[in-house]
Amino acid sequence: MELIDWSPDRVNSISSATGRLVTNDGARAVQVREWATSKTQIAALLDLLDLHLSGVDCGRAVDPGRVVLRVPLLNPEARGALGTLRDAMRDGGPSVDIR
Repeated sequence: MELIDWSPDRVNSISSATGRLVTNDGARAVQVREWATSKTQIAALLDLLDLHLSGVDCGRAVDPGRVVLRVPLLNPEARGALGTLRDAMRDGGPSVDIR
């Protein structure tokens, strides 16, 4: 079962609007709340990449080549920015799956 940690992570500057988890198939992931703004949705991807690339301990092993951003209600304003960021990661770093 995937348990989402919604507590604020002050050390890594992540608010309670962004939950951290590891998916059942071993990918490091974050999920934003349904009410998250475009800014929060974009920041969540940057937070996810920061956590992943800096190797922050999440309590279990994670797939080094993949991360997942879960956005229950994607804001149209964030769609383009998230796509641009995801596409930029194709040149190096983990693949980014936006769900």
